[in-house]
Amino acid sequence: MHARATMEITAASLESLLNETGDSANIIADRLRRRGIKGVRNAVRILNPIIEYVQDSLKSSGIAMNLIDPDVLHVRLGDGAMIAAVVPQAVKDFLQSFNDGMYPDLEATESQNLSEPRQ
Repeated sequence: MHARATMEITAASLESLLNETGDSANIIADRLRRRGIKGVRNAVRILNPIIEYVQDSLKSSGIAMNLIDPDVLHVRLGDGAMIAAVVPQAVKDFLQSFNDGMYPDLEATESQNLSEPRQ
């Protein structure tokens, strides 16, 4: 797992982070597996695996994220500022496949606590 220092959160930094996930749904799924990230199908907030990935990567607290619009990652910073980042096609493809059940190993089970720190 690569550590990322806390960075300034901007639309550009979020888009860069989303692009780093990979060029295809399968590559993104592999990256999430390596990071130990799981999620819940059709979730648009914290239980969404992409939001989990972004929050884990940012190492920042006091921010709220959502993917209510699957084309845009919306982030509200602790000071109330809003940021919108365009979601790349590969991430949208991954989420569609994940929501369709194509990656059952990435689905959180009832016994898993998603708020526990990852290794």
